[in-house]
Amino acid sequence: MTRRSIHILEMSKHFLYLPIYYAHDQGFFGFLPSDIAIVIEPCDGHTDDATYDQMMDSTPRYRDYEMAITDPIQALRTPLTSMRKPAILATLVTNAAFWAVNHAQHTVQSFRDLGAFDRVIAYAPGTTSHNIALRIGRDSGNLRQLIDVVEPGKELLRLTGGTMGRHAVALSPDLLHIEEMTSLGTASLELNLGNTPEYNDVLVTTLISHNEFVRQNETLVYGLLRAIQKALLMTRQRHPDVIRFAQEYFHFADRADGAVRKAIESEVFPISVQTTRAHWVNAAKAYFESTRSGATWSAADERHAVEYYNECVEPYKKYSDIIPDLTDNASRNVKQNRWTPITLVSVALATVGATAWLGWKAAIVFAMGVALAWSVIMLAKKPRFLRWLLGGVFAIGLSTIAIAFIHSIVNHDSLRDLLLASGISFVLVAVVEYAKHAEEL
Repeated sequence: MTRRSIHILEMSKHFLYLPIYYAHDQGFFGFLPSDIAIVIEPCDGHTDDATYDQMMDSTPRYRDYEMAITDPIQALRTPLTSMRKPAILATLVTNAAFWAVNHAQHTVQSFRDLGAFDRVIAYAPGTTSHNIALRIGRDSGNLRQLIDVVEPGKELLRLTGGTMGRHAVALSPDLLHIEEMTSLGTASLELNLGNTPEYNDVLVTTLISHNEFVRQNETLVYGLLRAIQKALLMTRQRHPDVIRFAQEYFHFADRADGAVRKAIESEVFPISVQTTRAHWVNAAKAYFESTRSGATWSAADERHAVEYYNECVEPYKKYSDIIPDLTDNASRNVKQNRWTPITLVSVALATVGATAWLGWKAAIVFAMGVALAWSVIMLAKKPRFLRWLLGGVFAIGLSTIAIAFIHSIVNHDSLRDLLLASGISFVLVAVVEYAKHAEEL
């Protein structure tokens, strides 16, 4: 089968993109069409602006890049009159997701206190990081504060640069590196920007595409969002498999559990992929206040932001609305585990009954039928496939039982007993598995 590749652009590899990396590693849990392969790769410019622009570009060079992981506020740069409009599909990171790191040189209790530093280490213009750095100098009144631009992933390394490093504060989303440095005492966590009034409940990162792609790939979009939702919730639960993956995928593996815990405590990973109007408006306001010196956020600005929400977010909420509630995965697993003793007892009693009623040969056929039926059902990775397989196994079982009583076909008692045993085994497995998975079906 020829597989079609869908490319998702990212500004750079970030620890806070862990849920989508994990979903990718798990093959998106089988939720995608079987002929689709997802490729995640960095953009050329390593900024939110460049990531968004390349995703929206329809020229031959970039036409394969149909989705992006980026700051969704970039959508405001595309006129709503455009034929190709941005489609904001899933919330990935909220609550600012940046931390201010230094060496405890100044007392920092609020966002404006970051103006006490001579320099702010941030990413290049066109990134959320740079917008925050601009706002620090303006809001604090320190207009001489310099912005030291570095590539993503190098902001904390710059702090180790001797005297200059001591008088600078780094804006970083790299919780793994922050955990490592603060644990070793080589840096101090000054401020969680998500806890400040300026950046609390601010949408930072989404999965974004454009209207043309979504319209032509609805099944893919639904499966992708469902997989990301599952990965988000597993991350929030600090599932052992997610932690193990993080330890293998990133540097500072022994800090992965602590970094995930800190991200959860900071409400960085949302409960739902659905993008709320409040998060969107807060992001627009933060962007406005970072980029427009001296201007005041007004009712007209909010209306403008809401217009974009209505055009670029609201039409795509249906893809997350129909995602089944996965928040009770743990309780669902417990429920299914409770079925284990019931299943074993049922099979044991049925085997004893088959032996007493039909003899040992039929009992062996019964056991083999149970094993075969369960092997077939285990092939199902999606509820709709499970429904079809259960129906098929049940139908085969009933048909086999019916054939056993057609004397023109079966005229030997021993053969009839074997057919009954195999038919009953299929029906029993179908009934038990249906009861186990009734809520999903």
